[in-house]
This record gives sequence, C-alpha cells and structure tokens, in this order.
Amino acid sequence: MTGPQLWTVLVIMAAATITQFVIIGWYLPRVLHQDFAGVRASLEALSDELNREHARPE
Repeated sequence: MTGPQLWTVLVIMAAATITQFVIIGWYLPRVLHQDFAGVRASLEALSDELNREHARPE
C-alpha cells in the first residue's frame, strides 16, 4: 500500500469513528429521549383516565 492510499484509508477510518461517536453520543439520546417522553406522557394520561374511572362512587 503506497503512502497516499494509506492516508486515504486512515482518513476514512477516522471519519467513520467520529461519525459513530456522533450518532451514539448525540443523535440516539435525543431520539430515545423524545420517544420515551411520548411514551411516558401516554402512560400518564392512561393512568389518569383509569384513576378517574375507578374513583367514581358506585
């Protein structure tokens, strides 16, 4: 492998590593946080609705 080819491979590997850390460290937490926030809001709404139904006097 000649010098320019080696540098090209090293630059591509470095870019892939940086991209991987950006996806894991920045993108996934944002997406998962939004998803979990929506799930939590849905569960809280369902819980409130069930509590209202069971709180009615019979």
